[in-house]
Amino acid sequence: MVAPLKNISDVFWEAISNGQVLSLYQGLVTKNLQSFISQFIYFYGYSFFKKLYLKRSRSKSIGTKANLVLAAAAGACTVVVTQPLDMASSRMQISEFGKSKGLWKTLSEGISSSDHKSIYSGTWFP
Repeated sequence: MVAPLKNISDVFWEAISNGQVLSLYQGLVTKNLQSFISQFIYFYGYSFFKKLYLKRSRSKSIGTKANLVLAAAAGACTVVVTQPLDMASSRMQISEFGKSKGLWKTLSEGISSSDHKSIYSGTWFP
């Protein structure tokens, strides 16, 4: 039986002793991809909603309340698209040293599981 890891130095020594230092970075590429896509979707979603609001309201500026609503709408769109990537990167990061399955395999397992909603766990989706 493997002794439990008590602190961060135990994790580093475990990785070094097993020759799996790169496994400390499991899920990092996926997390960076998720961050890039998240920022992209939020920026363009907010821009889209802002243009739509200005066109329909026929005003030249946006008040604070409308600005908050537009930002919330853009944020909601971002979560819907990026939550599966966030779930995949989290699963990859907590997998055993060197046992990460990769992005596509992790996503496909989440989508094909009996509970299809598992890719949106932690959100408000019913």
